[in-house]
Amino acid sequence: IELFGSVLHSSEGRKSTALVWAMEGSAIVGGLFFALLNHLLNVLGADVRKPSTKKGRFARLRALLLRRLTLRLSKITFFSVLSLREIGDLIQSAMYKERFGTGDIIMSSEAHDSGIFFILSGMVRLQIFGKDKDGPSPMFGAVDASPVLKDT
Repeated sequence: IELFGSVLHSSEGRKSTALVWAMEGSAIVGGLFFALLNHLLNVLGADVRKPSTKKGRFARLRALLLRRLTLRLSKITFFSVLSLREIGDLIQSAMYKERFGTGDIIMSSEAHDSGIFFILSGMVRLQIFGKDKDGPSPMFGAVDASPVLKDT
């Protein structure tokens, strides 16, 4: 402000307003540039830098992902008898995402409550164990990620 006042005062003495107009134009262009940059950053997710906006953004993102997953699960025959609300309730109360590495055992005969698994990416080897004591039977099959649940 002092710089602008000083330039304004000196321009009155010289009867030239070119420098004043240049400063005003620069201030307007700079303000517009800042507003544009701030808008672009907010659109690209930089509004997460503020704690007050982070919670709302993540809540909206979680709701969007819930809607997408609900619609995808409704296309699977097993879940098609449920309403979208029931599927959404099921997702919120019972589903969670878990990652497994190569060679990890996801479920075994010792696990009594194994649940339902959705393969989002990668492959799973299914192996069915026989009742004989000699060891496992040959591999039963391989399952790839479901095309319904894969990201498009």
